[in-house]
Amino acid sequence: MTSADDILAQIDHAVEDWAVSEDAMRSQPEPEPFHFGGATPTLYIADEVGEWQQVEGVTSIEVCVELPVIDPEVTASWARLVDRIREAELERVRRTQAALVAFMQAVKDTLAPVVEQAGRDPGEAFRHLPEAEGCNQCTPPPRRDRPAWQSPYGPARRRR
Repeated sequence: MTSADDILAQIDHAVEDWAVSEDAMRSQPEPEPFHFGGATPTLYIADEVGEWQQVEGVTSIEVCVELPVIDPEVTASWARLVDRIREAELERVRRTQAALVAFMQAVKDTLAPVVEQAGRDPGEAFRHLPEAEGCNQCTPPPRRDRPAWQSPYGPARRRR
């Protein structure tokens, strides 16, 4: 703002200020705004209708937060709950680990003879695979040289 704008703003401020009388207009410049990291902080509060209004002349804000007093019985109850949840999760992990170990042992015991025979005679170990049920009735895969909806015999004739 120019200096004339500053003077008019001071006059408006003095006229609209209810704390002093109208004859108390002074030509005193307003204090320099506080700069924090190159930015001037501004304070806004909500008025009765919920619109934000700027509060001028604020140079610092002190926020005091008082934490509520927590009942010691609630704290102890919460700690017991956390301990019970932790114990339940550890027991679940132990049971899952035991089941996985048993499963892996069963797979190992089941596959050990097959793997041992395959190591001795690979041709004999896998000889039965082509003779499995249904393999001889398999149809060849569809051709990929045309879309699935297209007939190999060309377009259909028109009916009259």
